Amino acid sequence: MYFCDKVHQLRIEAGLSQEAFANELGVPYETVARWEQGAEMPDMQTLLAIADRFGISLDALVRDGEEVSQHAGFSAQMRCRAPYEYKSRATCFGVPLVHVHLSNGTGRAAVAKGIFAIGDITLGVVALGGISAGLISFGGISLGLLLALGGIAAGLTAMGGVALGVYALGGLALGYCALGGFACAVELAVGGAASGRVAIGQVANGTHALLIHEATEAQMRAFMRAYCPDAGQWLIQLLTAACRG
Repeated sequence: MYFCDKVHQLRIEAGLSQEAFANELGVPYETVARWEQGAEMPDMQTLLAIADRFGISLDALVRDGEEVSQHAGFSAQMRCRAPYEYKSRATCFGVPLVHVHLSNGTGRAAVAKGIFAIGDITLGVVALGGISAGLISFGGISLGLLLALGGIAAGLTAMGGVALGVYALGGLALGYCALGGFACAVELAVGGAASGRVAIGQVANGTHALLIHEATEAQMRAFMRAYCPDAGQWLIQLLTAACRG
């Protein structure tokens, strides 16, 4: 076991975050992150403080191969693969401008909260993560107030394998206006199979339905203008292009 593994293991077993541990030692939390990544070693005074904090000898702390805990779970293949965390000093209303928090894939998911947030689970104005939520969100599972992009996405404008939104684009799209392989909409649905008040598709089901293979682009645009007068020109052009794409 290497020092980077040891300091990470001891901190986790003590129930300390990188920030809390850094505060105890009087160092920036970024310094703790570098120790755990194996990118930097503490000075002698700090090493002594760490050893005292956890009740172990300095030799056990710094000598490679020495075990510092009875708890299992840190193999040789995991050397220095500690979670990575970066939190900017700049804040906005007390929230970090940037927060990056990534796990090593072997423990619990890392949570990031910031104006710009990147992590396993994220919450921010702009969020990127496995599970993400924000004003603008990108992730495996994505919830965005304005825009969501992900495997499963929900938001005002949603794009993904499964998309749910006012404007939805995806393999399976559900919304007020929807475009997708299978599109189901309250108002306008366009797709391979489309269902809505106004539906355009290879298979179309609706109060007003149009089959793509039976219509020209001009006819599709005219159809949408006639039965969806509130649809913007940009939306009509987009949906028409998608049908022909």
